[in-house]
Amino acid sequence: MYQHQQQRRDWTPRQPFRGPSSGFIDFATATTDEIRQHLQNRGLDTAGSDGVLRSRLKRNVDQTKYGSGAPSGIEYLVVIDFEACCSDDDLDGCRPKAGSYEQEIIEFPAILVDVKKKEIVDVFHTHVQPTNEANRKLTAFCSKLTGITQEVIDRSPQFPVVLRDFEAWLAKHGLLGRKNWSTAADGRFDHTNFLYQACKINGLPYPEYAINYVKLPRAFKNIYRFCFTDPTAFPPNLEEMLQHFGMKFEGREHCGLDDATNMARCALKMLADGAELRPSDRVHPEEVDEERPYCCKVRGLLPEEWLELQKSIRDPSYRPKEVGRGDGRPWDEVQSLIETYRLESNGSEGVLRGRVALHETWVRYGMERPIVYEYLVVLNVEVVPGEKDKEIGSYIQPIIRMSAAVLDVSKSIQISQFDQCCSTPQGFASTELSGTTGETSSESSFADMFQAFETWIANNGCKKWVPQGGSHLNWCLVVNR
Repeated sequence: MYQHQQQRRDWTPRQPFRGPSSGFIDFATATTDEIRQHLQNRGLDTAGSDGVLRSRLKRNVDQTKYGSGAPSGIEYLVVIDFEACCSDDDLDGCRPKAGSYEQEIIEFPAILVDVKKKEIVDVFHTHVQPTNEANRKLTAFCSKLTGITQEVIDRSPQFPVVLRDFEAWLAKHGLLGRKNWSTAADGRFDHTNFLYQACKINGLPYPEYAINYVKLPRAFKNIYRFCFTDPTAFPPNLEEMLQHFGMKFEGREHCGLDDATNMARCALKMLADGAELRPSDRVHPEEVDEERPYCCKVRGLLPEEWLELQKSIRDPSYRPKEVGRGDGRPWDEVQSLIETYRLESNGSEGVLRGRVALHETWVRYGMERPIVYEYLVVLNVEVVPGEKDKEIGSYIQPIIRMSAAVLDVSKSIQISQFDQCCSTPQGFASTELSGTTGETSSESSFADMFQAFETWIANNGCKKWVPQGGSHLNWCLVVNR
């Protein structure tokens, strides 16, 4: 075992930090008022939720003690939030799932943020007339949701003209063709659905400058970790981010320009707190999402992919290398490396290429095989067939069986199994479970079954998450979708 790994394994919580004119700071026990007083002593913003305040102070403490680190190279953010034609009725009378039907952009806003000056520099905004005639007439639901009228759409330019004007706007600010900026959004659909479909419908290539983008809710969760007692919690939406910052939504919700402006306000708060916003997600327009046929795939940006991207930002002539997900080496060379590195040879070509790339990453950084979790809990559930609820637009399907297994990551073995059923809730038809090995009781409720599942997890060495200085999760849940 390497020395730095032994130190990490023997890690103990740091002693409270004494900052300049601030006294000792114990983040686990300090009250909100005490945290706010420390912020005031340092001349920092005192507005926001308790989690934001603690995270803001912690970041300032760390930057004071260790420095800010190397700059990301991202000098500008272009915050986008497209609105697209939509409908609230499908064959079942429920709102269709995003990405399951064709949607064209009808509003194209972009807010230019200067990262260094921490201010909004300019705004691009226009409405867009759908290219396909079937999408040009807005539904009543769409007009009510977005506030966009049919008259506005009828006199608006189509997407190819809008994209040309947008790129002229980028060129005016010296951004087109450069890599010192990134688009930013509050989710994946602006890039993987709306922009992807617009380019596909009009026979245009997907813009290279929109391949990598900043997912602002993900950035928020990484920056303000004290806001989340559960590390597996979903990132916040726009409204929740504004609430954490002590701000209110300005304008009209689902107006693309107002949504983008409020996201830019959140980005400015993150920048003011000393955060470096960098691309977090990468769009793959060449791959269609099987579950959402009108979307392309998107993946989180790997650390090594970001390092390659940073090199190209600093040196425009540098061409980033493909990392991790296929390096272009001949297949026979990959097979040879599998033997040379004595790696497992079972698996598809993609799996073996990834296995080689991962092994080379460990060697490059002088690491043994990293074990993030001690245990994996593989879970499968069976549900009662239900009917669609028209209010929420999805099926209500109560769980009546839970089957799981605990895997020891370091030993690569299964150490325990769980299989239990519960009674069918009132109002749902009874379902016959095939191959049941667990105990089924007409008196057992879902709550009883779930409590038994949690007890079983704890008895197999899986720790419960305890915030503010307590234990950390040493396991991860694995599901098939």
